[in-house]
Amino acid sequence: MFTSTKWIAAGIAAAAAGILTGAALMVLPHSASFSLPSEDIPLPAAAAETLQMQNQQVSASAPQDAAKVPDLPEKTYLLKLRGDTLYVYEEGAREASEEYDLPAGWLPDYDRILLEYGMRCTGEQEMRSLVEDYVS
Repeated sequence: MFTSTKWIAAGIAAAAAGILTGAALMVLPHSASFSLPSEDIPLPAAAAETLQMQNQQVSASAPQDAAKVPDLPEKTYLLKLRGDTLYVYEEGAREASEEYDLPAGWLPDYDRILLEYGMRCTGEQEMRSLVEDYVS
């Protein structure tokens, strides 16, 4: 049976082992670097044929118009109702970019609640369409 002195000695021994292991890991050089084999190593014939076939399939399936640049994502807007004013915020902006007078009492409850919490829309065209629906 372990006495309290033996427990203390076991704890000190465990702490010392941990400290020594940590020190050894910090001092020893790391050999975690990884390098790919050089291209000078010849591939077996079957592997070379498979690689060539894969390259042909990739080039055949590539789009012909590789110079076409993808469209940028559209801006996101937030429509927010405070009092009788509808504010339009661009994504990330702290101040409204536009504001419209809107008698909130005329809105259906569902729309009014959505706008009070903030309604997100993507693209200027969708934002303009929503503003026109609510303001006119």
